[in-house]
Order: sequence, then C-alpha cells, then structure tokens
Amino acid sequence: MTDTAANPRTPPVPPRGTPGLLERVGARLPVSFSERRRYHWFWVPATAERRSKPLPEGFELVLAGEQDLPLLRQTGADFPRARAFLAAGHHLWLVRRGDDVAFSAWVFRGSAPTDMTSTGWMPLPDGVVNQEDSVTHPDHRGRGLLASASDGIRDHYVRTGLADTLITVIRDGNDASIRGAGKAGYAPFAVVDTVKTGLIRRTNWRDRAADLPGVVRIRLVFERPPVNGALPPEAEELGTWLEAAVRSPVRGPR
Repeated sequence: MTDTAANPRTPPVPPRGTPGLLERVGARLPVSFSERRRYHWFWVPATAERRSKPLPEGFELVLAGEQDLPLLRQTGADFPRARAFLAAGHHLWLVRRGDDVAFSAWVFRGSAPTDMTSTGWMPLPDGVVNQEDSVTHPDHRGRGLLASASDGIRDHYVRTGLADTLITVIRDGNDASIRGAGKAGYAPFAVVDTVKTGLIRRTNWRDRAADLPGVVRIRLVFERPPVNGALPPEAEELGTWLEAAVRSPVRGPR
C-alpha cells in the first residue's frame, strides 16, 4: 500500500495507456461517448398542504425580469442563455431583500430542459409547470427557503390559472435535494434510468444544446418510484405523460 499523502509533491503517475489516463483525456473533450444518469421525478398538486415557514424578515418572493439577471451571480446560477430563457416565456423567481438574493429558481412553461432527449428539451402538458435549478445562497441554507419559495411559486400559478401542478426532477445521489423536495411538498411519480451512447455534448441544463444529430442513441428505463401503496391517479397520469414526452423532443430557446 502507498500513502499518497506522505509526499504530496510527488503523486503517483499512472502508467501510460492506463484507464486513468484515458479518463483524464476524455474529460477534457467537448463531447462524451457514453453517459448514464438516473433521475427522480416529483410532483405537487395545487391542493397540497402548505408545509413552509414564512420567509425571513425583510425578504420577499418576486418574479424577476431581465434587469435582475446579474443578481444570479450571488447564488452561482448565472449563465449566458438566461435572457433567451426569459424571452421564451419562462420565469425566474428570486427571494430577495433589495439586491440581496437568498434563493433563485426557474419555472418552465410549455417546454422544459432535460438530459433525457437528444434536443435537450421536452414538451410540458397544459396545466403543468416545471420548477428547476432551485438554489439557496450558502448564507441562508437551513432556513427552509426551498419549501417557502416553492409554496409561494405554486400559489402564484394556481391563483393566476397558469398551472395546477408543479413538477421537478433530481439526479440520483443528490440526497439533500431529494429530502428538500419532500419538505416542500413534492411526492415521487417516476424514476428514469437514462443511457446515452454516441457523441454527446458536455453541457449542464443551463447551457443545454442538442446532441450531434444522428449519432446519439438513448435508452430509457422507466420505474415505479419507491413509495408504499398505490400512486394517486394524477401521479400515474404524469408517469404516462413523461414516457411520451421524452420520446417527442422539442427545441429549446436559442
């Protein structure tokens, strides 16, 4: 056994041609050749009981505009295509006190970003909006902002008649976000195992671009979420919709 911490100036170098070298080289390429991800999908109906605390004193939940985009730097959620997202009719929400931002989230209407299609986007059904990229500033974590903001966001769409159901998706392994979704009133409706092979662009959802045409194969395995008893009919319907939606991709904002 080698204690690599004993002499940090001379870390071991894998022999030429080893998998470690190939992985490092591959990580620098703008594309990957195989990608496997597992996603947990959640939903919350308009009638769900509120579980949140009031927002911290002086903070308010607001629907943001283009002039507010620079504030996303505070939560580390700024990205070049944000203006295109707003122009396409999607919504940005902030919990703020003046220019102090404690929380940010996007809500997608009509279509939503996803790693489960070759275009990076899928259609949404009428009455359903997709809350994504919910980020709490490090100075405000542990105060229940996700639940408080999610309740306020849901109230807005129900009150305005724009939607009666919110959905969100979380990658497997993000246990903190999965617990947070539960506290915010979200319940699981599907688990999807996604395997892509071909020339796959290395992007996150904020910079979502279509994979290279004609060279990506996607295999999707839909599973029942780990819940006791039967799923509500609405959750079953959402699972059926999701299976169809990811097989009917759409283009996102440019």
